Amino acid sequence: MLSKDILSTTTLIVAIGLAGLAHANENKGDRPDRPDRAEVFQTLDADGNGEISQEELVARGADRFNQADTNGDGQLSAEEITASRQKQSERRTTRMIERLDTDKDGQLSQSEVQGRRDPAKMFAKLDTDESGGISQEEFEKARHHRGHGKRRGE
Repeated sequence: MLSKDILSTTTLIVAIGLAGLAHANENKGDRPDRPDRAEVFQTLDADGNGEISQEELVARGADRFNQADTNGDGQLSAEEITASRQKQSERRTTRMIERLDTDKDGQLSQSEVQGRRDPAKMFAKLDTDESGGISQEEFEKARHHRGHGKRRGE
């Protein structure tokens, strides 16, 4: 039963990783802290043969699980998941600051955070009917398109 649970958990982790791979560059301009598709692909293609095998995906999922399972009991507690997510968040934050901090002061100003984003362009993209305002329908459509729509269980 334990191996079936581990396989199920590993499969879930792999599925989440694949979703991240598919999404990695989709919003890269909005999230410069994300690795690009090539970086993610190279990480997953462990043998460097230019293809990601099922075994490589499963191995990556198992590796991520084992890294999160700090006490090695084959189970992920809420504390271990929280700690793993915290480490991931810290790495992303560090990368984001490294990429956006144009004046290299170790902090991000509003202009550095906005960077390449043009607020007028973003607004125009959301205002699909060009009414000069963003309706609830346009807002919901944008949220759904960006992956913030309803998820399983909601």
